[in-house]
Amino acid sequence: MNKAKYLNDVLTSMEAEDIISNKVKLMPIDKIGSEEFLIHHSLLERLNMQAIKNALLGGDDFILEYFVTYEKIKELIAELFTISNFKSYIYPRIKSRIPENAFCKVYICLYHEAVVVNLLENFFFHVTACQASEDFIIDVIEYCYNKISKVINNKIKIIVDVNQENLNAKTSEEESDNKNEEIEFYTSMACISIIRYITDHLNSLPFPVRNHIMNNKDTPLLLVSLMELKPWIKENEKKEQLYFENNVWNKMKDQSSNKLPKLEAQVWIALFNLLMGAENNKKYEITEFRKSQLLRLRKYLNESLYDHIPPLNLLFRALEEMSLIDYSSVPTSNPFVVEMIPILSNKKISEEDAKRISEKILNDYFPVNYDKESFRREMDIISRIYNVNNIEYFMDDPKCAGCAKDATNRCSKCKSEWYCGKDCQIKRWKMHKQICAQMAELNNQTNDRASENLIKEVEKIQITQVKTKEFDELD
Repeated sequence: MNKAKYLNDVLTSMEAEDIISNKVKLMPIDKIGSEEFLIHHSLLERLNMQAIKNALLGGDDFILEYFVTYEKIKELIAELFTISNFKSYIYPRIKSRIPENAFCKVYICLYHEAVVVNLLENFFFHVTACQASEDFIIDVIEYCYNKISKVINNKIKIIVDVNQENLNAKTSEEESDNKNEEIEFYTSMACISIIRYITDHLNSLPFPVRNHIMNNKDTPLLLVSLMELKPWIKENEKKEQLYFENNVWNKMKDQSSNKLPKLEAQVWIALFNLLMGAENNKKYEITEFRKSQLLRLRKYLNESLYDHIPPLNLLFRALEEMSLIDYSSVPTSNPFVVEMIPILSNKKISEEDAKRISEKILNDYFPVNYDKESFRREMDIISRIYNVNNIEYFMDDPKCAGCAKDATNRCSKCKSEWYCGKDCQIKRWKMHKQICAQMAELNNQTNDRASENLIKEVEKIQITQVKTKEFDELD
């Protein structure tokens, strides 16, 4: 069943146009953590939710249309590097000095990268988004290449189980680090899809883009290493085989199942595009080293895979022919290659600037004496981000906050945590106590405002009905 057709619109076309044309602007790095940033994040998240719905239904993608029309794609890519620099240069400096009750806001700052990546993943399926990126598409390739390389080199942890040790982190800082590791893995998996979509549109993009992805970064060999690692398939602590899809780990119903994970399919399609495209072949010189690496793909090509992606049969034949040919060990240099240089990814933050920005963010947005009114106002902004009718569609089935098993009982006070029973609830209470009271107070305020608005609307309707009745009596 396609649940997408039951989703309500998060934004109408007119609302989306107003937000994209007037309110979506590049956020400076020294504003991350401010109320202005939280509002900005909430707008992008709502646009992201609507873009997901449009993609699921396969209808008119007006979110992409407005981003292209108002030339906001490049700003979105620039924001990706802004938040990435925040995580690389600023967050490690400030995380140990952030007040305990402000780590919810820290998570929003870290999660912002996933929202931007998810938007780009949806957009780059269409060639118009790739073309609208102009020179910045080189930076997108650079970003994706670095993320995937980190997974291959084990610099990004492949988190399969949300285990007891992670859930019962000793400090909010450790819990925030765990969440950051999850976000890093999720964004790196999204980068696989982005790379695949770019390879779909290489013929419609400038030649230097093809040269960068084929020769400068040698993406085919990167994908070979990724195929051997297969980070989207892992075993959990119970030795159950899982596959990563739609940002969650799913159990394979049958260990002998021939189901092809979507991410694996994306890698195969990207490899086919790069190696079998006529124009790509002309510019990708095969050497003995490249040949030895590419031939490692043959062991994964079989009849079952051809049933899922029939054109891969042609790739297998090409690899067989490659194995019979001798190639030069040294690539022939070409002095007439036009190369596009990454702009955003080459911008680094100096030690002095990183220290200055860190102190500003700490003093302005995460002060030691965190003002209760400011905290309440910021939490109100965060709560409104996800206060939409469709949110349950994007959520997994509830898991126990203590042991990660299926949960049936919900905290009656704050409604934000689930438990499998009283034992786990008692164990988690020491950690949950403070946030529980804050969330409960926020929920009460939200309900009070909703009640006030409802009363006002009812009064308006009653007044209208009285006036209509009086007018009818006069007639």
